[in-house]
Amino acid sequence: MRRVVLTFLITICVWGALGSPALATQCGSRGLGYAEALRARSAAQRAVGQTAEERLIERRTRYYTALHGRRVGRWFVLVYAYWPRVEWNRAMLCIRRESGGNEHALGALGEISLFQLLGYHCRPWKPDTNVRLAAKRWREDGWDPWTTMREWW
Repeated sequence: MRRVVLTFLITICVWGALGSPALATQCGSRGLGYAEALRARSAAQRAVGQTAEERLIERRTRYYTALHGRRVGRWFVLVYAYWPRVEWNRAMLCIRRESGGNEHALGALGEISLFQLLGYHCRPWKPDTNVRLAAKRWREDGWDPWTTMREWW
């Protein structure tokens, strides 16, 4: 009896640590492979450990991706870092209108990157720099530097 209980406990521990073989067959009609089942389980475990801020960023990134497309939605993390919350929608719309989310966009007058900035001594090609400088410029001049945003007022 002792041996049966011990074997059962070891089996449960190994099964829990490595993943259930049944998980592979329950995850779709064709089933997932063992490695895919483990990745799915670890992703679910990571989701449980997310902070409220991480969940907000993930939700809003999905929202802006659905609204403006993948090329624009992926930049929300940077907008979140530098822009005030009340301007997130307008900032993401500005990225869509100015560059379509292309960080290598170059305008006819030399405007650069996501927000199509013009008039900086540095070359703000890097998306992080571009979003940071755009937020700084917005704090100074509002939406005036971006002609595509004038209909908002």
